[in-house]
Order: sequence, then C-alpha cells, then structure tokens
Amino acid sequence: MINIKIAEENINNYRFNKLNIYNSVDIRTYDELDKLINCFIGLHAARIGKPYLSLLSKGVTCHVNKLYEYINNSNKYVTIRCVRKTLHITNIRNAEVLHHATSRLRIPPKIKKFNAVKLELFKDFAKNLFIVNTFINPNDLEEKFMKKFNVDKIDAKLINKFLWESGILYLKNLSKQFNKEKRVFGLFQKAFNFDLELSKQSEQEYINELIKYYIYAFGPVSKKDIIWWTGISSGKINKAIESIKKSLTIIYGKNSNIQMLIFNEHLDSLVKIKKMVNECKFLAYEDCALKAYYETRKLYTGNYALYFNKIGEVYATILMNGECIGQWEIDKPNKKIKFTIHKQMCSKNMERIQLEKERMESLIF
Repeated sequence: MINIKIAEENINNYRFNKLNIYNSVDIRTYDELDKLINCFIGLHAARIGKPYLSLLSKGVTCHVNKLYEYINNSNKYVTIRCVRKTLHITNIRNAEVLHHATSRLRIPPKIKKFNAVKLELFKDFAKNLFIVNTFINPNDLEEKFMKKFNVDKIDAKLINKFLWESGILYLKNLSKQFNKEKRVFGLFQKAFNFDLELSKQSEQEYINELIKYYIYAFGPVSKKDIIWWTGISSGKINKAIESIKKSLTIIYGKNSNIQMLIFNEHLDSLVKIKKMVNECKFLAYEDCALKAYYETRKLYTGNYALYFNKIGEVYATILMNGECIGQWEIDKPNKKIKFTIHKQMCSKNMERIQLEKERMESLIF
C-alpha cells in the first residue's frame, strides 16, 4: 500500500458523487434502481420509511410510494438485521454476505438454554407451519410455539428471534404505505428460493467479502469507520484488510492525520474529482451516505451535534457542495417540507435549496 495526501473537499465530493448524490444521473428504470441499491450494500432501515426517502436524494425520480411498492413486493430484496445488529434492506446476494459475516454478533446468547436437538425441532416446526402459510403474525407464531413446546411468552419470543437471526425466517411489511408498518414473518427459502442458513464458506471469508464491498462502496474510509459500521472485532477486520492490501492505497486528508483506505483503481477518480458548485441534496434520517462513516464524519459535519444525536443517529440533513449545512423534516398535515439552515448561504444557494425542497415534495406528497 502506498501513501498519499488528498484535500478533504475532494474526499467528500468523491464519496458523495460515488453514491450518486451529485452525479445527476436520473434513475428511471428498475434495472437502474437495482444497480444503485447494490452500490450501498444495504439501505439502513431501522426507521420506517426512511430507506425509501434516502433513495430520493440519489437520482431516483419516481414517487416514494411506487418506490416502496417495487422494493417491498420484489423477491430481489429482503430486510435483515446485520451490521451493528441493525435492519437493512439488501439484495439476496448481499444478504448472504451480510448475514454470515455478522451472525455470531446477532444470535441471542440465551438460546443456548435449549440443546441442539431442540433447536432443530424449532426449525422443523417453523418450516412445516409455512407449508400452508405464506406469512404469520409474530404474536401468532409465538402462540404456536407456546402451545407446541410448552414454553412461556418470553421463550417463544426468543425462539422467534433465533429463527429470524438464523436465516430461517424473514421479516415482511404488509402495509400499503411506505411510512406505516404491519410486520409478519415468512419462510426465507420459500420466498426467495435461497437457503440463507447454509454457509458456503468460513466466517472470515464472508467478513473479507463484506469489508471489500464496504471499502468499494464508501471509500475512502478509516479502519475505525469499518469497525464501527460492521460491529466486527478489530482482529477480524485486520485480517480482512490484509487479504486485499495489495489492491489498496492509504490516503490522508491534507488537514487531518486520519489514515483512510481506497482501492487503487479509484484513486485517479478521487484525485481528479471536480469541485461541487451549487449542488444540494436532502438526505433522509439515518441516510447511509452519512451513517456509513464514524471517525471520518468530521470531514463533512463541522458541528457534529447539529447532525448526529447522542446515540449516533444522523438527522435528516441538507447537504450543500459536500458539506452538512442544515436539517429538514416532513410536515405531514400541511404536506410540505420544513427546513433549517445552520450556515450563512448566498441567495443563489438558497434558490438551489428551495428547488431541491420542491423536488422532494413532488416525490413524497
């Protein structure tokens, strides 16, 4: 790996441009949308409706309800818990990597109260239930386990969680609205014709793949960014980086001592990235474009407390020329967007902010 210094402005512009925030590429077909979603590895989905709003800032031109309908009804996408034990919407190939790279972190330790034979009985019982059922409400599923295995409510919830985290079950939202939720469980293999539980390689090999995906999608990134985003131990992250080190370049910001990694093939694009002028986007609450980083957030936030809350959630943020400059929120009763600007803006920039606000409103209401 070689070392090089890059201006922080270039780093920000490159990272956001790569996520199609400033690319000005309209996403008009589902094939284009699929390619875009794949770029993010997974859309952060801990908050209802936010992953669909997130896509609106990345070139997607269809209404958010149609976006939700396509993703939620497609057998290409699934919602799983993975990195940092948080929900993400991802495609099936990425789901395999995300699931097996992080399963050790997510399987509830208390499930060890049941022996291996009992766990297999739980799996078989669940699979039989879904022969005649496409979906089952979580509460109904708990009742069935309570009755069949004579367990209490707490253990029934534990069994449900174990089956979900093991890749037997998957989560589905049956709501017709993108910002509402009606949770049910389905059988993963039945819905996607794919055995998510089956591991095809070692845990470390899956982690190696995940780190390669992550650096490719979000680089330049620091090692602390990677550890925080994945929730995986530094020892396993070091092994993953070691496995691809010949393909990586180490860079530093000109005004910081943060060591960051980028693939060699991306270095030329980073160096030659154009300066952003009058470029504005409204990023969703917990948007992956901001959430994917940790140590290097300081490159684009300025005043951290304005954009991240005390538990590390990122607010719905207005991005101008690669820098966080304000916040926005949906005013449901009046069907409009309200926003607050935290920096002095020229009239031309304020006009651009207003235009982006109107574009977002046309795709939400």
